[in-house]
Amino acid sequence: MKNQGFILSTLLLTIVNVLVRILGFLYRIILVRLIGAEGLGLFELVNPIIMLIFTLVGSGVPVAVIRLTSQAVARERESDGFKAVEYILFVMIGISLLFWIGLVVLTPLISKNILGDSRLSTPLYIFGPTILFASLAAVFRGYFYGTKNVIPPALSQLTEQFIRMSIVFALLKLLYPINPIMAVSVSMTGTVIGEMMGMSLLAFLFNKTKTNGPPASKTSKLSFRKTLGSFFTIAIPITVSRIVNSILRVITSIIIPIRLMISGLDKSTALSYFGKVNGMAMPLLFLPFTFTSALVMNLVPRISESMEKSNGSLLHYYIDKALHIAFVVAIPVCGMFLVFSDEIFLLLYDEGSGIYLAQLSIVVLFLCLYQITSSIMQGMGKEFISTIFYVGGMFLQLVLTYILVAQPDYQITGYILSTIISFFIISFLNFSYVLYYTKTKFKFSKWVITPTFATLCSLIFAIFSGQLLESYLNKSLSVLLSLIFMVIIYLGILYFTKNLRDIFKKVDEKR
Repeated sequence: MKNQGFILSTLLLTIVNVLVRILGFLYRIILVRLIGAEGLGLFELVNPIIMLIFTLVGSGVPVAVIRLTSQAVARERESDGFKAVEYILFVMIGISLLFWIGLVVLTPLISKNILGDSRLSTPLYIFGPTILFASLAAVFRGYFYGTKNVIPPALSQLTEQFIRMSIVFALLKLLYPINPIMAVSVSMTGTVIGEMMGMSLLAFLFNKTKTNGPPASKTSKLSFRKTLGSFFTIAIPITVSRIVNSILRVITSIIIPIRLMISGLDKSTALSYFGKVNGMAMPLLFLPFTFTSALVMNLVPRISESMEKSNGSLLHYYIDKALHIAFVVAIPVCGMFLVFSDEIFLLLYDEGSGIYLAQLSIVVLFLCLYQITSSIMQGMGKEFISTIFYVGGMFLQLVLTYILVAQPDYQITGYILSTIISFFIISFLNFSYVLYYTKTKFKFSKWVITPTFATLCSLIFAIFSGQLLESYLNKSLSVLLSLIFMVIIYLGILYFTKNLRDIFKKVDEKR
């Protein structure tokens, strides 16, 4: 299987991400109907433990493997890439087995004292093998992304999700009616088998690629110690930043309702405010990540390969392309959330006021810039600096949240302000570092002015078309159509100003 171009592979991964999210959304809906509220509640209790384990064994692994593989490709030593993957697989098997054993030993303590329900021991025991399958899959995915071949990871994602859904729904239907703990156990069983099949597909394709690839050089003696040293140097800072993020999110979730009550609100109102911001507005801010996460996985190997070849022109091409796309995607979403916040909340949640979404709208831009610039820094080998910026920013958010939320004049707005300030600082530091270190020019007109102009024009058209459509259609349909018109007008303006064409301008990625 040949590697794909930068834009083509990004679009392909975006389509796969959308399909996986749609399947996940359908899975969630059907799961709720089959296992009931209590089953879903038990599932949500177990979920943070599962996410933490996935973070520990897999968050930094793909990026580290991408870097090592892309460097081998840049040196035209593909056999070194295969060897590095084999070394890392060997180590990850050992690490995964340790985590698995640790989970088995600690499961009674976790289920009883942390989750507060000893019945959850069974789902956690069932989940154990997933640690091994997920960590090995992360290594294989990193290899394929590193060789700029996104098709195997895409097929693996779809296979994993489809098999998990099929098994869970078949077992739940077969065993229906089913008690809540058994339902969660069935869900864990589907997760294990889905992860196993996804990993197996990647392993098969990896072995096929290795068999058909160039023979290993007899003079090549890739150092086991140096390879693992490079691997952990890359993987650990990324993993630490993800762990810190998870821990701080848990702490934030605990302190905000408490601080809101100190400000003078009763418990019910405090939880209501927190739910609207964290449970309704915040998830929407990550909507562009469906596209930008695909961009990230294609960006890291190309940046790393450009650095390895000392190819400054190719490095600037990828940085320019990535930052341009980040602004083009984020700016209209910011505008959409700012202007149509009430309509979006009404459409999605049957909630009349979307003021918190409007207040947080600018964060979309900061999040996209952070994600893209951190991936550029990872590709350049500057993941430790990016981690310092991120951890510092998140601690600042926690401190500001603690101080401001308890003030009667701020309350939940204090949390919104702390989020805006912290992510502005994180994205600004990353963005400034990338431009300074790579000597890349800030193309203000192309990146900011033109997308902002297109956003303003498309928003004005969407507002007037929405008002006109309300005379003939119901509120929800008129809002949906006006947002579609906005996207069409926005893309049309970018096309006629040649801004969009610049994104699709190709370069010889082999030079």
